[in-house]
Amino acid sequence: MLKNFKNADRLSKEKYSAEAERLKAEMAALQLEIKEKKLPVIVLFEGVSASGKGQSISRTILSLDPRFFETYSITAPSDLERRMPDMWRYWTKTPARGQICFLDRSWYQDLFHRALKSDNLLNDKHFKEKLDSVENFERLLVSDGALIVKIYLNISKKEQRRRLKKLSEKKSTSWRVGKKDWDKNKKYEETVFVMCSILKNTNYNFAPWYVVDGTYKRNRNIEIYKVIINSVKMALENKFQSIEKQTQNRFINRQFKLVDMPKIKDVNLDKYVDRAKYKERLDELQKELFKLQNVLYNKKIPMVVAFEGCDAAGKGGAIKRVAGGLDSRSYSVNPVAAPTELELSHHYLWRFWNKMPKNGHISIFDRTWYGRVMVERIEKFTSQSEWQRAYNEINAFEQELFQGGMIVAKFWLQVSKDVQLKRFQDRQNTPSKRWKITDEDWRNREKWDEYQMAVDEMIQKTSTEFAPWNIVPSNDKLFARIYILDALNNIIKKHLKKLEDK
Repeated sequence: MLKNFKNADRLSKEKYSAEAERLKAEMAALQLEIKEKKLPVIVLFEGVSASGKGQSISRTILSLDPRFFETYSITAPSDLERRMPDMWRYWTKTPARGQICFLDRSWYQDLFHRALKSDNLLNDKHFKEKLDSVENFERLLVSDGALIVKIYLNISKKEQRRRLKKLSEKKSTSWRVGKKDWDKNKKYEETVFVMCSILKNTNYNFAPWYVVDGTYKRNRNIEIYKVIINSVKMALENKFQSIEKQTQNRFINRQFKLVDMPKIKDVNLDKYVDRAKYKERLDELQKELFKLQNVLYNKKIPMVVAFEGCDAAGKGGAIKRVAGGLDSRSYSVNPVAAPTELELSHHYLWRFWNKMPKNGHISIFDRTWYGRVMVERIEKFTSQSEWQRAYNEINAFEQELFQGGMIVAKFWLQVSKDVQLKRFQDRQNTPSKRWKITDEDWRNREKWDEYQMAVDEMIQKTSTEFAPWNIVPSNDKLFARIYILDALNNIIKKHLKKLEDK
């Protein structure tokens, strides 16, 4: 991709000034359209060392309203970022609808570093996983309506050496040049070859690369203005619509290895626990969970425990018993309600990425990202194409967590329609429980059959080998609690055993 790269003729100062002012004014006007039409825009800059990424961003943002953009410099991950899933620090920087995000380096740094360390990229499983992760990330954002503009700045080895020398000679800029930069210049051909390979493999039709000559600053700035302006215009004019559709279809058609699961109607819900032995068994399982949590903490293994289920199925009570077996310093419980205005302005997975656990910690979710294919589907808060696409988007999300070393445990708590009615009536007739029942619960009950059909489809399509569903018979709350704790302990032990066998 970079082999045919040619330097353009140097622009005169006069010609540059006139053209730059025109283009900056056009960008300022487009920013208002971006805000009005709620288009999220990510402009990322990559390139060889000293190619002018920082300067390019500084020039680009001069004409923009600072209230509606953010700029980030992606450096080596912090201690916190190292303890989170790999893509966490990028998800948390994605812009809200109507905002622009400028990135000085990006998620491609992880790919570059891995590729430069690898002896054989074709057989490097970890590199392939990272490559797949990048594609998933960009497809998810573009499918949700975002625009991603990827700019790669290129300069020659000679020009790079000249700039590094100039920077290192000045006291005010010498800090910007380190041994790694000089090493990259010595290995310029190897570095460019690897980068070229990555650009070729990530030049997606929905998020293409734009290679810009960084030799002459004026030419570089004009070219960058044009790339951004043309990309934004295409997005605002819905010329990416067909690309988004291709992206959506890719997610719908993507294959994951699924586990065979029974239909809800075939699950025996009338299972009960011996009342005399309940407390003893509960205590036993909680103590085991506490010991296993310490192992996870010491081995720095994060875990997500997701709870979904029918209204009044006992999720709150089950979560309370799970929490009762955990060290309070190492877990968090996240009750998921209707999204806030800020959360609605981002991709639907954004708010969940923000609540992922650090290494060695556990995040418990009382309702989850599966709202996309449940309540949002049934209440028509999202379109049919969006919730249909969400099955594989969620599978890709959970695969990302799993490949990053996280345990993903999912529980669906199921009660019969008669038991639910009895619990609703009990809540309504008991003053201390009345807060638990709402008009929305009764409305949802009227759509019982519709919800059960959605549950079956959800479980069938998202029970992957790495994150299968556990269907919990919950007509007896005590049985459900014991079942969940036992299953949770077994999930952790199974994961630890796999690690030992590697």
